[in-house]
Amino acid sequence: MVDQGVEPWVCLCYGNPIYPGGGDTGLGGGLVASEEALQAWERYVDAFVRRYGEHVDEWELWNEPRTGLGKGAIQYADFVIRTAEVIRKLQPNAEILFAAGGSFHPIFAKEVLEHLKEEGKLDLVNAIIYHPYAENPDSRNDAAVKLREMAQSFAPHIGIRQGENGAPSVTGGFGAISGGTWTETRQAKWALRRLLGDLARDIPSSYFAICEMKYPDKINYKGLLAINDDKTIDHAKQGYYAIQNLASVFDNTLLRIQDLDFDVNTENADRKIELSAYRGPSGGGLITYWRANDKPGEKPDFESMKLQASNLKFEEPILVDLLTGRAYKMPLDTCKPIGQGTMFENLPVYDSPLVVVEQNEIERSLE
Repeated sequence: MVDQGVEPWVCLCYGNPIYPGGGDTGLGGGLVASEEALQAWERYVDAFVRRYGEHVDEWELWNEPRTGLGKGAIQYADFVIRTAEVIRKLQPNAEILFAAGGSFHPIFAKEVLEHLKEEGKLDLVNAIIYHPYAENPDSRNDAAVKLREMAQSFAPHIGIRQGENGAPSVTGGFGAISGGTWTETRQAKWALRRLLGDLARDIPSSYFAICEMKYPDKINYKGLLAINDDKTIDHAKQGYYAIQNLASVFDNTLLRIQDLDFDVNTENADRKIELSAYRGPSGGGLITYWRANDKPGEKPDFESMKLQASNLKFEEPILVDLLTGRAYKMPLDTCKPIGQGTMFENLPVYDSPLVVVEQNEIERSLE
């Protein structure tokens, strides 16, 4: 993995039932609790960091600790302190991430931070990991921003990271949000909206997972690669190629435009348009947008909208659909200069991200 250029972060979990109070070996099995087990846990963490520290310097402390609020949050906070102190002795500059409860529980995260503050240990942690599962990924964006604001009210250096999120491609599997109606196309739209929504808010983000997860009697269909019964890869799903399209355009050379002055008018006044803008290394602009009201795939019809970007000029814009990877020339009467900005008329919009981008920026990204 490292030889391929991947910089992994590692989640340190779960328990070891050979110790009384040592927790269990899976999700929801309970934290390491007894003193004997905690000392064994510390030895394990020490050995793990010594072995892999050359390649790993980001450590997540347990996956979705389901200890509850109050005493449960304090128990987890004490666990974080003990674990983080072992890591910091070996890696003083490590990135240490703690969990927002069982999935995404801001109150739990706040109680952990309050206990860390009382103990004078806020300097041990760098970020909160959260898993914002929802059938409409855009419905959790405001809560994520509030989580970051809460974290930074305790200490400016504490950020957030979206550490696990994905959607199934098949109806009837198991795991988070598996109860909805899903297809490969819905999954692909969901993934694009999740990742671009995080990018627009400067939130480090991930997609879960690269391939389907087969258990003895069930399958988690969130993977971007479909698997056979023997767990070999069957095919790459539509979402795999959609994320590939996204990554080819939204690389680390883009700078987000934080002061974009824009106005949107849609055919229906109740439409919510998610929109963000960026500037490429050649100076060209890029705007991505989609209709965010509904779950991906629930209302897939195209509509038209008017977009005025008052402080972003375009010379030769093209339209890219990240779902398909297709790029389209824009009719001359669609794009008009206005002062220091641009007016777009009859711009298509639907429930998956589209991108208006200067042609030279796309040509650069494909070189």
